[in-house]
Amino acid sequence: MGSVYALLTALSWGVAVILFKKSGDFVPPTALNYIKDLIGLILLLLTFLVMDLELIQPAPIDEIILLIISGAIGIGIADTILFRSLNLLGASRSAIVSCLYAPFVVMFSGVLLDEELSSMMVVGGLLVIAGIVLTARKRSDPLPRGQLVEGIFLGVLAEGLMSVCIVAVKPILETHSVLWSTTVRMAGGVVLLTLLVIGSKALRTQFITALRPNRAWRYAIPGSVVGAYGAILLWIAGFKYTTAMLASILNQTSTLWVVLLAALFLRERLTVTKVFAVGLGFLGSLVVLL
Repeated sequence: MGSVYALLTALSWGVAVILFKKSGDFVPPTALNYIKDLIGLILLLLTFLVMDLELIQPAPIDEIILLIISGAIGIGIADTILFRSLNLLGASRSAIVSCLYAPFVVMFSGVLLDEELSSMMVVGGLLVIAGIVLTARKRSDPLPRGQLVEGIFLGVLAEGLMSVCIVAVKPILETHSVLWSTTVRMAGGVVLLTLLVIGSKALRTQFITALRPNRAWRYAIPGSVVGAYGAILLWIAGFKYTTAMLASILNQTSTLWVVLLAALFLRERLTVTKVFAVGLGFLGSLVVLL
């Protein structure tokens, strides 16, 4: 069943990305991320309540603080940047850039945790970069050059922030419940975004406007439920019931799902060059994971 959970994780995230892309047509990135994180946190807390799990864990205060900071940056900031990149690039191009996550995790694991960096991992990272460069050089179906460069830069920045933040708390994840750790990180993201919304009149106006019933709800709410809750539970189940390597490989198929669903539901052109770029990115991720 672990393999099934891992595949469902990839599909769930693919669906969530499409819904977030549609939401981005109506809701600015910060407000959308705040809504996503609030819904995700509420559902995670309800899970503890329904399953009668202990929310208060005997963890050192420094580990709790690190989890909160990791969530504030890796979820609160990085996901906001990611949504902006998604709006600029579209779902399929964004999926190619997201292939950098695995190489970034490996790189930061070597820097922060002294894990060995093999030559194959370097090759995998170069393949991902080649896929990104290929999609950036695409001449047919072009985006304005400035929009393309900004979107790729923000996507790379988001993946870098997400990966370094998850690597920083990896030792904590190995000694505490992943569900609990995820909930604390999500709370960190919510706290930071709450402070930003309170402190900025523009962000506060965006958030209040997004709370009023509008067309974005049909995409933002299910996207948040699937992406910030359902995919997380499936991800945890996948790693619990199968090997970490197999789960990671199957999770990476989310790239393929995003591109396919973007072509079907967002009418994004599925060109030969784009398919080749996705293939390079996906292959690079697999090489890194293997």
